[in-house]
Amino acid sequence: MSQHGHPLVVNLEQILPLLAKEIYSTPMAFLRENLQNAFDAVRIQRYREEMEGRSPSAHRISIELNETQAEISDTGNGMTPAHMKEFYWSLGRSAKNTPEAVAAGVVGTFGIGAMANFGVAQDLRLVSRVDDDTPGTVSTASRDKLSTTEDCVFYSELEERGPRGTTVVAQLTEVLSATDARSYIQPIVRYVDFPIRLNGDIISQEVSPWANLESHHLDHDHRLPFRGTAGNVTIACEISANRNGRPTVTTHEIKIEEEVMTFLGVLRPGGEALTAYRSGFKLADVGVSSIYGLGGHVDCSALKPTAGRDTLDADSKALIQRVIEVAERGISELLSSTTALADSNAALFRYVQTHGLYEVLSNVSVRTYGSEDRTTLGQIRSTSGSQEVFYSRGGDNSIMEVFTKQGKLVVLLSSDSQRRGCEETFLQRFCSAKLLDADVIATREVPESELSETQLGFLYGVQAVLRVRYLVDGATVRPVELTRGAAVWVPPRQTADALIIWIDMRHPHVGRVVDLKGRRGYTALVDLFVRDYIFPLVKTALPSMTSDGFDLLLQRLQSNKEIMVLDLDDIKLMEDLRAKHEDAPSVVQRVSLGSPIVASEMSITTTDVADASAIERRAAEQGVQVADAPQMPESSMPGEVQSTRHILAQIEIPEKILDYRSLENVLAPWISGWYIGLTLDAFSYYKDILERLPSISFVWGGYRGSFVFFEREEGVLYYDAEFSALLRPATEGIGETGSIELTRDPLFTKSNIFLPIPEEFVDFFVPKHKAIRLIFSHEMLTPETQAALTG
Repeated sequence: MSQHGHPLVVNLEQILPLLAKEIYSTPMAFLRENLQNAFDAVRIQRYREEMEGRSPSAHRISIELNETQAEISDTGNGMTPAHMKEFYWSLGRSAKNTPEAVAAGVVGTFGIGAMANFGVAQDLRLVSRVDDDTPGTVSTASRDKLSTTEDCVFYSELEERGPRGTTVVAQLTEVLSATDARSYIQPIVRYVDFPIRLNGDIISQEVSPWANLESHHLDHDHRLPFRGTAGNVTIACEISANRNGRPTVTTHEIKIEEEVMTFLGVLRPGGEALTAYRSGFKLADVGVSSIYGLGGHVDCSALKPTAGRDTLDADSKALIQRVIEVAERGISELLSSTTALADSNAALFRYVQTHGLYEVLSNVSVRTYGSEDRTTLGQIRSTSGSQEVFYSRGGDNSIMEVFTKQGKLVVLLSSDSQRRGCEETFLQRFCSAKLLDADVIATREVPESELSETQLGFLYGVQAVLRVRYLVDGATVRPVELTRGAAVWVPPRQTADALIIWIDMRHPHVGRVVDLKGRRGYTALVDLFVRDYIFPLVKTALPSMTSDGFDLLLQRLQSNKEIMVLDLDDIKLMEDLRAKHEDAPSVVQRVSLGSPIVASEMSITTTDVADASAIERRAAEQGVQVADAPQMPESSMPGEVQSTRHILAQIEIPEKILDYRSLENVLAPWISGWYIGLTLDAFSYYKDILERLPSISFVWGGYRGSFVFFEREEGVLYYDAEFSALLRPATEGIGETGSIELTRDPLFTKSNIFLPIPEEFVDFFVPKHKAIRLIFSHEMLTPETQAALTG
């Protein structure tokens, strides 16, 4: 079987306009194409000079526009007639797909050639020289004479000698405005490092954003060197953030597969587009997906444009997206490293939700009910093993208050939906936290037949305290089984004459109080229980409790409240306390026995804790002699103890804490351990009572502990301390609620009385490394209250 064939038939009159329309359809695109060719020619020539060890020439590109004529000249490597024919006047072949061109950092490698220029040009004239001071080669073609069968590209020698390089002169089919051309071209070449002139004006050689990467991190307090991998790409970068959490990323190296190359970039949020460059020549603005809204500038020889020149190819877009992925991972690591940064950038929470990286949120701060200070999720996680954690999306404050008094931690979630979702997930996953939004309900009312006599006595005592201490008549206290681990609950929307209080007798806190029935501290514990567990719910349940009468009641209950701060380091805390309480009847006083002073005059140092040796020195300074101490031979108290008490009674001690541990082998058990001085008002009110040496018990529960003073086995005085932390005895086997009888008597000085601090709770009274905030309240017990609690 015989065969015959024919070559492909190309109709230039049809294909060239079509090709030009798709690629170079405007004079602007024509300028970009020929400017890019000139740029690549200069890059190749500079590379050759560097490889040959020659000093680089003063290269340049010039563009001259005059209505419909455009002239672009360069000092690049030039073209021989053979190169013109093979690469410039052809389609699909490029002289820049060589190792030399790639190493030089050229931009165009597609080989579209000059033919596409005829989409906007009528005539093209090319003059080129490959060496300095040589004749030039001239090549010309006209659009209406193009042919695949007839000669249409012509060559001639230009005898005039000139510099190496190429000049393209085009007669355009439409007018090209120099102003419009500058607006289009300058952003493309502004960071090119050699001069490019348009009608004589330089439009290049601006300092690029990546010229000094270090400058972008100045004045940023937080910084992180970061190296990350996404797919086949590994990026080395530097990440920093300012005090407002706004990040900046600079990149300097990229590894693609096994090839390492320079990747210079500056990325930051702020609505700026991300622009890709190659050797300082703009390739395109790139659309990326960025949670942090990153934009900026990147320059790398691995980035390639499409034939259309105004966009990147698919591989380059994927490369940049992977760079963004690594950068955002590093940003998230930096922002989550400190509480200040984590709290200041909302995008961190969008990133965490998108990628499920909730474990990085340990430094995020949250509010907890009942505390003025914020705490971190990491701190909550570390304590969740020993403290039950709940979180609220904004529910009833009364139930949150009750749960807090029970030693549970209640976290108040953020109002921002994304941050709230992150906080909630972290608390669920890492803190076993439960939602605190549903009301507490009673699943069963317990009949009295199931209760012991001590349990019934406790319920009657609660009702009596409400009537006598808080003026709440008609309250019914019912033993029930409550949901959500609650000890007490008061259903809302009740009236004053039908108030029902639910108490779950199974709750461990209730059980500890009931078990102390018959002991001397029992009455004080019942009183504390009502105040901490029930009163917050009562004032919510009864609208009348918010009236003027209730305000008077509160004033009566809180009239003797004083705030004392024990602080060895931070005076600012004292100033804050004074600012918060300057309109209240409370006293913010220095850790001393003197009169209250203005916060700005305070100086809190380690001398605010006095040990035994310091007291002896002060006695000598004040002229008090041990020999002056009267002795009581009939007393079982050793002479050293009698002398010490006598000396203390004669001297002024400005400190608030006394430390007698160093003399325990001499003075114990009469004088030993730690002591805390009374606040100013308490000393003036109760000096006479304490001088009668009543017996003392320390009663604790939740965040409060009370020194309760007894005469004839009846409590006569409360000296109550509220702590910022949940009271937990240091001694094992002692519960979170209880009573201890103190065996040491108070110490009396010339102007104050120091109470013995129970050994089990020393860490809650004595400051070590940070401030301890104590709120003291004190009051006398009335005969009516005594009768209610003991009858």
